[in-house]
Amino acid sequence: MKQYVEFYFPGISLMGSNEKEVKLRDVEEAKPFPMYSNAFRFFEKDEAGNKINFSNFYYIGKEYSKQQYLLAYPQGEDIDSNRIIKLVTGGFKALNENDIVV
Repeated sequence: MKQYVEFYFPGISLMGSNEKEVKLRDVEEAKPFPMYSNAFRFFEKDEAGNKINFSNFYYIGKEYSKQQYLLAYPQGEDIDSNRIIKLVTGGFKALNENDIVV
């Protein structure tokens, strides 16, 4: 099956125009990241063109522990997570256990 990467942008839905075919599920294959994208994930398509076999999310930015976040941004919003990312677009988001930061 063919492999694809799909990019995510804050507050924007691009419905299919944000994906491209890749040879492998590899971060280097996803580069260059589109401007303002804050995450991506890999997937395949079945014979009917449905997206299947999604990877974990890859977030683009800098990861902080809860303690590092509170020290660096004492006036920041209270994020209830032990893993927090500062996205390339400037905002912060709680990470899930399986999320990957690049």
